Amino acid sequence: MVTIGALQAGTKENVIPDEAIIKLNVRKFDEGVRRRVLDAMTRVVNAEAAASGAPKLPEITPLDRYVLVENDAMGICCMTSSRNSVAARSRSMP
Repeated sequence: MVTIGALQAGTKENVIPDEAIIKLNVRKFDEGVRRRVLDAMTRVVNAEAAASGAPKLPEITPLDRYVLVENDAMGICCMTSSRNSVAARSRSMP
């Protein structure tokens, strides 16, 4: 999952800004997938800058790093069972 948390560029609607700041969050279950997503994002950003004739490549700075999302198998089983129980009861109500 890639979430855009903040995007800031310029101070007026009719002036093209000299710079833009975009803050993203990438969450994955696997470190290899996370690395591929980050590498792909870097390639796309650099290619867009080159295609538009930007005088230099964008600066990409990692800000925060969080542990990988890891779902607990027992927790998933319990939640699924509870959800199914609630759904069954709601279907039997008039």
